[in-house]
Amino acid sequence: MRTTLLIRGPPPAPYRPPASGSAVPRQVVEGVQRLVDGMGPRTAVADRILLSAMDGYRPEGDWKQRVTAVALRVREAFGRHPQLAAVWGRYASGGTGSRLVMEELLQALSTSGLPDEEIPARYHRLAVLVAALVASEAAIGTAPPPEREQGLELFRVAVFGADPAHFPALTRFGRDILPLGAERAPAFEEILAAQLADVEATIAR
Repeated sequence: MRTTLLIRGPPPAPYRPPASGSAVPRQVVEGVQRLVDGMGPRTAVADRILLSAMDGYRPEGDWKQRVTAVALRVREAFGRHPQLAAVWGRYASGGTGSRLVMEELLQALSTSGLPDEEIPARYHRLAVLVAALVASEAAIGTAPPPEREQGLELFRVAVFGADPAHFPALTRFGRDILPLGAERAPAFEEILAAQLADVEATIAR
């Protein structure tokens, strides 16, 4: 049974426009305010999930193990609340939970041997990768059983119904190709490991 996180406390603070004399147009300021007003509650809940993911966390192992541990914690936490994973993947969050995740990933990368000037870009790639994988997995997990079964049937038709004359590679490998919803956990870890290996290769050069 899934639990529901409840938001308690004051609403998000209003957006504060730049000081007078700023060149930022009024329309931009108003647009940001609407974004904060509209997304605040959902991003606040997403941040609570990140906060729960980091609860009790203690850095252990080398930098790759630390990054992997945080990513798996985030995946597990949003796996319990998949309906919010897409919100986090689309809008991120700006609270303590988000800061804890960012801080640990940046600290881990700082011990990897990467030059400081490369760490922000590498962090961004990791964040995009993890958010995309978590949101994708959540989208599959929240689909009702009839919809999932329909998706599997469409996958079978696309793969096994392909004309060998026009799709020779698909015909050759089709029986070994898994649908997107299969073996998500090992796929998550292998994709993340490949990204970390790329970082490591950059350090070695």
